[in-house]
Amino acid sequence: MVTEAAFLYHERVFDPLDDEFPDAIYDLVAGDRLWKKTGFVRYEFLARQLPILSLKPALTWKEAKAQLNVDAGEGEIFVHNKVQYLSVNVGSERYVVPMSEMWVIGTRPDFENTELNPRYDLVRYGLKNGQLIFETSCDGDASAGCSPSADTRLIVTHALANAIIASVLARQEPGSPFFNRLKNRGMAMAHWHGFLSEANLPLGYFVHDTESQNAPCSTHSIIHAMQGKLGMLHESAVKGVYPQGDIQIEPHHGTTINCPSLEMVLHRIAIGN
Repeated sequence: MVTEAAFLYHERVFDPLDDEFPDAIYDLVAGDRLWKKTGFVRYEFLARQLPILSLKPALTWKEAKAQLNVDAGEGEIFVHNKVQYLSVNVGSERYVVPMSEMWVIGTRPDFENTELNPRYDLVRYGLKNGQLIFETSCDGDASAGCSPSADTRLIVTHALANAIIASVLARQEPGSPFFNRLKNRGMAMAHWHGFLSEANLPLGYFVHDTESQNAPCSTHSIIHAMQGKLGMLHESAVKGVYPQGDIQIEPHHGTTINCPSLEMVLHRIAIGN
């Protein structure tokens, strides 16, 4: 279980109505309204990963050794000139990814699926210099007592994996649409206790984690999310298809989708239904 102690906890400092977030807030509110019209079961969370303007293409292993003078193993994090790097294997290749600060706005953990009010019902998650951050809304007492839930690490894991995927894709294919989208416009996420039929899967979305057993919103789900999303890189290269997003299926539990826009994808699913 994720505990508050795992985070830097900042109470009443996040302003959802700040001029910095209008696109993300619009998509969350529109997604919430459209969700209720689709007839889906209640969602567990909706979230928007904010644009990562500092996002950069990954280095190949040879480039990293030459430029950074390092010899890091798979999964190792190291610091060079005050910048954190992560070494990841993708298929038979190894890349070194510069780690960017990232932020996600999402429905607060205790949100009861009433009509979403952005002033009170949203929180912000951050990952900065390896530290997880949790911020509640600055408005009123509605956020009092709100704390991270079991889904919080899953949300941050998907955001981190999106950044890794985008960075590697930009190194493999300069001008990668996925990289440019995350860097300049961000991504959307949703998790619900239900499943999509294959007929409703949007084009360019990769499905993973279909074979894992009983993976709840917990550590197992987090591990499978990261592994599945990294595997998506290899699959996209084999198929010659640019990834638009991904769908993590947890048998007997539910679905997590990463997509450019909640409104766009939910509209596509609603038409399919």
